Amino acid sequence: MFSNAEGQMTCVDLSEQQLTCFPNELFLQTELEELNLSHNQIEEMPAEVGLLQNLSVALHVEYNQMKELPSTIGNLHKLKSLNISHNQFVQIPEEIGMLIQLTHLSIDHNQIMTIPRSFYTLVHLKEFYAGYNQIAEIQDFTPSFSSLEVLDLQANQLKRFPGKMFKCQALKVLNMRGNQVTEVPSELLQLTNLQELDLRDNPIEDVPPWLDILVERGCNVQI
Repeated sequence: MFSNAEGQMTCVDLSEQQLTCFPNELFLQTELEELNLSHNQIEEMPAEVGLLQNLSVALHVEYNQMKELPSTIGNLHKLKSLNISHNQFVQIPEEIGMLIQLTHLSIDHNQIMTIPRSFYTLVHLKEFYAGYNQIAEIQDFTPSFSSLEVLDLQANQLKRFPGKMFKCQALKVLNMRGNQVTEVPSELLQLTNLQELDLRDNPIEDVPPWLDILVERGCNVQI
């Protein structure tokens, strides 16, 4: 636990406490900047989480049993890191797009099938982990993802790469392992900063010879 000069808590770590719900006392901590409730048995994220509008550093709720994010999650406009991995979420609300300061988003190891349109407005996002879900399609990327460095989509049901990948010029790590991809788009050559590319466990019909160019650049290609 950490407090500011006025004695108000700014950081709370309640991980691994066998909690089954959010403690109500948390919602009185309006100056809270970081909250860790990971590795518990929490089944629901209450709407009151939207009262914690000064959360800025991180919100960790990974390794719980939650199934739904409240729409009030969109009130956390200052939040930079959100980890909801290893839960039972089936969808992400459109309000996720209101977290305009997000640089890190982990939604992996859930049962999510679609990515909301508002996700594509997260212009500061640097790391996105969405592996081990049931995502079948990713929309074409937009120029807003110019800062994206890590894109992990492994173990989903994707049949193709996200379109317009070349717009992600900062991309360093791309993990598409364990999907249903049959073709590798040549536009990956335009990702000049790519350092890791994992294509294993896909039914790729023809391995393109131009992948050697990525290897020559120093990219670790696994296929």
